[in-house]
Amino acid sequence: MGLFDEILEGRGPRDSVRSVREEVRAHIEALCTTRHGAIPCDPDYGTEPLTALSAAFDNLMSRWSRTFCESLVRYEPRLREPQVVPKIGKAPDLTVGAEIYGELVVGTETVSTQFTATLSLGGFWSVR
Repeated sequence: MGLFDEILEGRGPRDSVRSVREEVRAHIEALCTTRHGAIPCDPDYGTEPLTALSAAFDNLMSRWSRTFCESLVRYEPRLREPQVVPKIGKAPDLTVGAEIYGELVVGTETVSTQFTATLSLGGFWSVR
């Protein structure tokens, strides 16, 4: 949908930012839930498997954050200059995840944004 169509429907620039942010959020969640090698035509798409137990090791979480940031640069061009900061919850929660920062590109505008990706103990990713 073009800007002219949005104006006719009464939608403004904030709605555009909101919708692009939601699309990027959904794509980040897809990147988190897809394992490297799962897509035969692009085996680099996705992330390395991560569990709450394995993430307790700092070097593994740092490596995961670095490779995930590289995936964002490669596969999500609407998020410029992404930064991935690993987060490890304290017991008994033990959830792991990351804070993701970057500049969201909406048309010719860029807007600072942040996402929180969380891996639950059940092994499910959520991104908000």
